[in-house]
Amino acid sequence: MCSSDLRGVLQGGYDSGEWKKAERDWFGERFGFIMHGALNDRKCPWTAIEAFQQIKFEAGAEFDGATLALHTSAPGKLFPELNEPFRNTKIRVFVEAFDRPTLDDFYSAGHCLLAPSRGEGKNLPALEFMTTGGVVAITNFGGPVQWLNADYAYPLDYTLRPTFEDKPWGAHDARVSIQHMKETIWHIFTHRAEARQKAELASRIIPQMCDWQVVVENLFRRVGDQVAGPGPEVAAQAFACRRPAEHGPSPDLPGWHRP
Repeated sequence: MCSSDLRGVLQGGYDSGEWKKAERDWFGERFGFIMHGALNDRKCPWTAIEAFQQIKFEAGAEFDGATLALHTSAPGKLFPELNEPFRNTKIRVFVEAFDRPTLDDFYSAGHCLLAPSRGEGKNLPALEFMTTGGVVAITNFGGPVQWLNADYAYPLDYTLRPTFEDKPWGAHDARVSIQHMKETIWHIFTHRAEARQKAELASRIIPQMCDWQVVVENLFRRVGDQVAGPGPEVAAQAFACRRPAEHGPSPDLPGWHRP
């Protein structure tokens, strides 16, 4: 058993080795914002869309080079027919299954991933995108707080509101305002050197922090340190299964093999 005061949150991981650094022109005419995932109500795609459109109308030619591409695997809030009315503001919606090469191209075409979500686990697209060298603006709430830092990303402020308005005593979730989303998008667009610097740092830090090998090692360290009785022995056996780096990755977990 482990005492309640020793319990903590273990950050979920991802396979960082599957994602390669992409070449991006941070100072060219076009600057791409993207969203990717199951863009339902919880992901708040319309917060990003409304903020982006308002800047288009308010900033005019100054924001002409900005584009917004949204890929969703969950139709319902977004649909391809929106592409016609979105054409003038350079917003594009994709409602289809992306194969891996297409997803690579989608990530590479973006400079900043927007995630004004009401709540997340770890947000796998954000981890993948940062590994490719892009920068992320994400709600400073929920699972991403485990890895989020203003040194290499843009934490989005929020207010907590009831998930169901008629049940204010129940669950709450985070809401990013359209105004704050506008300010963040505009700041990133007009401070590209800063955004590139954050992206470069994230591409180095996130794999070292969140790769599955790191997560699994942290898990067994906690088992060894905090679980009385068999904990240290279990941890020792686990670390004995660690695959030496020269053996290459395991099909089970990076850097590990079955005993």
